[in-house]
Amino acid sequence: MNAHRKPDPADVRLSFRIEAMTCASCVRRAELAIGKVPGVRSASVNLATATANLTFEGTPAADAVIAAIEGAGYEVLTEMAEIEIEGMTCASCVRAGRTGHRRRTRGPEGLRKPCH
Repeated sequence: MNAHRKPDPADVRLSFRIEAMTCASCVRRAELAIGKVPGVRSASVNLATATANLTFEGTPAADAVIAAIEGAGYEVLTEMAEIEIEGMTCASCVRAGRTGHRRRTRGPEGLRKPCH
């Protein structure tokens, strides 16, 4: 499941915080449970950071992943954040925001200048 392959820009990446893992067997158990969720392309669980980093093909099934992790006996920490983004003027801006692209050009107060 974690084969090295070139990332597809259409893939969606999400991270989950997992509590109650204590050993490498826990990591493996969580990875196997997550890997059974339809649409999960890859999953990497890290014991030290208590996180699962996932790549989905198409629409992510976050609720199904959470259910799988909880079904394996672990707790998923969830939090909601609302981020307001201003100054997006075209499809390139949207793509840059989705892929985490950082522009080097900075305007007043350290904000990014519009691309146009």
